[in-house]
Amino acid sequence: MRLVELESYAAVLAATGGAPLVRLEVGPVLIAPAWSWGAAVLLMREIQTGAAGAVALGPTEDVRALLACPWRERPGYEAVRGLTLERANRPVLEAAGARMIGDWRTMAITGAELVPRPVPEGVLIDPSVPREAARAFVEEHYSSRWLAPSPPGEVWVGARDAASGRLLAVGMSALTPAGVPRLAGITVPASERGRGLGRQVTQALVESGLRAHEVVTLGVDEDNVVGLGLYAAMGFRTTHEFSSGLLPSLPLPSLSPDSR
Repeated sequence: MRLVELESYAAVLAATGGAPLVRLEVGPVLIAPAWSWGAAVLLMREIQTGAAGAVALGPTEDVRALLACPWRERPGYEAVRGLTLERANRPVLEAAGARMIGDWRTMAITGAELVPRPVPEGVLIDPSVPREAARAFVEEHYSSRWLAPSPPGEVWVGARDAASGRLLAVGMSALTPAGVPRLAGITVPASERGRGLGRQVTQALVESGLRAHEVVTLGVDEDNVVGLGLYAAMGFRTTHEFSSGLLPSLPLPSLSPDSR
């Protein structure tokens, strides 16, 4: 086998067998050329923070062989430190010296799969919370560091107290490079949990996204047990199980005396 360059989205889609990650998150314009070795494919994707990271899909031995190549020297991959592998290949990620490894999954839902619930009494759904107010709410009650600064198609939905108008919970939808709504920043303060507000915000975002798109997606950490249970109960299905980590920095190239 040999390393093969995949220059087009169509080639990546074919090489991955139409993997959901490629269909739902990777745009028609590749960030950098993808590479394949056997049945393994390495490509760049835009994560929900707006940064770019590498992901390798495929069987363990082919992924291991692909990552043994000097892929971080290829155009578009030189500054990459974040690497995502399918969960079954986590030992390969560990062997590569990755640190801060976390397990997470992508999930998706269609209109036929959504299990809606009525809005609780005393709660109003606000379909267009102002961006600045929503981001300030997330920063106060969670953290906005996981949000892209200005993602395309950014929409915020909130749950408000029907009597006072006070904001109780928020969530965001933005478009992936593939043009699919991806949910993020779903935030419910500790004092408001247990009222079904997270479900209502998520449901409103899904319903809004499905008016113009066939599917809505999101990512969730494996240690978010409440979130995993909520999304499954709503009808979300798991599309991938991943492990992600940070690779060691590459050594700086040495300078010759003449170039100093």
